[in-house]
Amino acid sequence: HSFPTRRSSDLATLLVGQTEGAWLPPRLAVTIYRLLQQTPGVHFDSAADLAGRTGLGFYMVMDGWQKHELVVNPLTYAYMGDEWIAVRAHTSVATDGTRYIRKGQVLGWEALLASAIVRHAGQIP
Repeated sequence: HSFPTRRSSDLATLLVGQTEGAWLPPRLAVTIYRLLQQTPGVHFDSAADLAGRTGLGFYMVMDGWQKHELVVNPLTYAYMGDEWIAVRAHTSVATDGTRYIRKGQVLGWEALLASAIVRHAGQIP
């Protein structure tokens, strides 16, 4: 299928947001990441998560200044982590003040080191 760029970006954002930290059956994960790989505006390369593990990075630049990169295991396609980085300087003005973001500033990150199925919500494995 061919989608307009804006719709593809929305689709990629949705897919990335829905897979963070979730366990996906391997075949579904492969399908999702192949779809991301083919989506206009989404790029992929070698990447490292916050724990320093290397994997396959899928990223897109959003709003023209922030890069969101999702890192997955290249063999199992399991989610490893993600990172938000400013690729351009940006000024964000809101009712609670002005925030000056410099190019290269890390805006957020995470690494999934372990996961398990538990009996109750909030239970630590």
